[in-house]
Amino acid sequence: MNEDQIRGLDSLGPLAIVDGKLTVSDEPGLGYHFDFDALDRTALNKITVTEKFG
Repeated sequence: MNEDQIRGLDSLGPLAIVDGKLTVSDEPGLGYHFDFDALDRTALNKITVTEKFG
């Protein structure tokens, strides 16, 4: 991580660094809601999965 990324850790919402400690959500999974529209807009490449395995 670079210094800008470290400084941004306090703005991660439920996963923020508070008083030097990482706070975690009690929601299932990572507890972080990704902005999938923003990820789609900025993706360098996309892959579409059309089959299920298992």
